[in-house]
Amino acid sequence: MAEQNSSTKQRRHHRHHRKKSRKQKIRNGVVIATIAVCFLTVLGLWILRSYRPHAPEIVRQSYAVRVTNVLDGDTFIGISDNLDTMTYHIYCIEAPESDQPQGYEARKYLYNMILQRRVEIMPKGGVRDGVQHAVVTTRDNEDVADQMLRAGLAWYRNDTVNELGYIRSVRFAQEEGAGIWSRPDNVAPWVWRERHKK
Repeated sequence: MAEQNSSTKQRRHHRHHRKKSRKQKIRNGVVIATIAVCFLTVLGLWILRSYRPHAPEIVRQSYAVRVTNVLDGDTFIGISDNLDTMTYHIYCIEAPESDQPQGYEARKYLYNMILQRRVEIMPKGGVRDGVQHAVVTTRDNEDVADQMLRAGLAWYRNDTVNELGYIRSVRFAQEEGAGIWSRPDNVAPWVWRERHKK
């Protein structure tokens, strides 16, 4: 009888020990899995932070040129540090044509602002007909398109990058009656070109 009690106690002890070790193994497995997940998460975040595919592209897209000639109120010629010469059109604005009212004033204003100065070029779209459309900023970080609009020497052509700022500048010029807004009969250059087609 004593032996039976002893063997029953041993079996219970083994069962209890197995249950305890199974719980311990599960606990250990959960801890290891948690550590592994944390490690992989940290590793993934570190890889994502160090991998920046767009950074070099942004640096490449923006470059400086020295302005060598101003053709009209929204177009100029610039030479890069690599001595590449290109014709640039200021993105999202259209100044009056040279033979339009305010055409001379628009060219003169742009001429005084950027001729023989370095400007920053951010290309927008490809080169069309040998002309690169670009967002242009001065060395003082002034947006050239915005300056032309504020002076009332260009029309705004829709752009979502700085839409609110450009609209404010146009309204300011209209309220001041500046440039093209001094004449109630002003005609947008695209309409002017259509009318004066040969």
